[in-house]
Amino acid sequence: MSEKEAKEAIREYMIKQNRPYSYGNIIDNLHGRIAKAICLRVLEDLTAKEKILTSKEYGKCIIYLANQDKFPATSNAELAKLDAQIKTLKDSLEEKKARLKEAQSTLTKASQGLNNTQLRSELERLKRQNAEMGGKLEKYEAGAVKLVSEEDIERGRKEMGRYCQEWRKRKRACMEIIDMISESADMNRKEFIKKLWIETDEEARVNILDYIV
Repeated sequence: MSEKEAKEAIREYMIKQNRPYSYGNIIDNLHGRIAKAICLRVLEDLTAKEKILTSKEYGKCIIYLANQDKFPATSNAELAKLDAQIKTLKDSLEEKKARLKEAQSTLTKASQGLNNTQLRSELERLKRQNAEMGGKLEKYEAGAVKLVSEEDIERGRKEMGRYCQEWRKRKRACMEIIDMISESADMNRKEFIKKLWIETDEEARVNILDYIV
């Protein structure tokens, strides 16, 4: 691009954008079509001679901006319109921030779950389990598995009843002995049991009623 073409391109770009840029920003934003030396000469000319641009130094960096005196004064109606646009943009930005936060939260939860290898392993395990249970179901349906008969169930109930009856008998006898000894030792039952570290049904969280069928 010639210097004349570069000047026109930079002039048009800076006025249209009306934003502060360094020479490097301008070269990048114009896709590297302008050489550095040409860009610097054009910026100097547009600033010092034509007064199209203004410049300000920040350390070793020079920032260029379209000369605001070249723009017409903004009316109150236009300012109000700009304020409304700014508010709309701010609201849109807040909405996008909220959506981004939600997406990041979803991503975090997903990353804390199983990875692909673990998911495949779990899927294979569930397939094997499903096949195993399916095989058992087929055996039950085919009558290949002997089910518990009513007689067996009744026999089990009777045996459990005998065990519970023996349980009650032994517990009652044990408590009678404890009461006799604790009374002669001038202690109550609770103190005596605690002193001898005797484990009761209550301490073991066992209730005989749970076993009566």
